[in-house]
Amino acid sequence: MRLCQLWRWLIFWIRFKVFSCRGGVYLRPGWRQAPPLRGPNLLLKLWSDTTTDPPEGEKDFFGAKIPMGKRRKARELVLQSLYSYEIKSGDAEENLQDFFSKADLDPQAKIFAAELYHKVINSLKDIDSMIESCVKRWDLSRISVVDKNILRMGICEMLFFGDIPKKVSLDEAIELAKKYGGEDSGSFVNGILDAIAQNINAR
Repeated sequence: MRLCQLWRWLIFWIRFKVFSCRGGVYLRPGWRQAPPLRGPNLLLKLWSDTTTDPPEGEKDFFGAKIPMGKRRKARELVLQSLYSYEIKSGDAEENLQDFFSKADLDPQAKIFAAELYHKVINSLKDIDSMIESCVKRWDLSRISVVDKNILRMGICEMLFFGDIPKKVSLDEAIELAKKYGGEDSGSFVNGILDAIAQNINAR
């Protein structure tokens, strides 16, 4: 009986400590590394012994949204690379490697960036035709280079990256548009990608 009570108290204490620490341990595989393990914190090692990012769009043990910093940096690099490739043309691979040489990305983020970049370029005609179908009153050349490449990236993710929820791809594209586009870029990208997402889901 006493052992059972002690065990319940220990579980309560661990939960209290985890809830009360901001920026501390999240009980989710692969998210944040635990602080130096002492005493009962050793029990948390099962969940917090790595520092790799979790799958995008997931939430931690307590339902809080997990930051997507690494992939967001990768998307920013891809946007810059696509912008440069469209403006300067040249060799696509050399263009990407030039940006990689200046960027501070971990190996997983680089793999994601390279896949997204090459998928966009290799599927450019199909992706652009999808954009044109949603902007019938506009010629594709009237869309800014930044907005156009953000749309291409968002569509590419929704088509070829099944591990990323479409809502995440949409939200990330909107954030890129707000940061790098014009005043109305966020709402413009939102409208186009939302319509394309519905068309993809209807297939």
